[in-house]
Amino acid sequence: RSHRGAEALMAPLVPHFAKFSAGEIKHFIEVCVGNREIWDAALCKIDYLPRFLKVNAKRIPAHLKLRLSQAILRDNWP
Repeated sequence: RSHRGAEALMAPLVPHFAKFSAGEIKHFIEVCVGNREIWDAALCKIDYLPRFLKVNAKRIPAHLKLRLSQAILRDNWP
């Protein structure tokens, strides 16, 4: 319910990004793209999500990779 809350909830997941299953990757992206608090949280947008993309680049379906990449590059989402 807050930007800092989004960062606090995501921070513990960062070390486990590489362990996400295909279903978890898909769900994570869908939740992130649909959550405004994440896009207003600086650490999520400039650190955590780009790191998620980098770690899972080869395992993310192309259409989801595009959605997440576009969201990261936008100043305001959605």
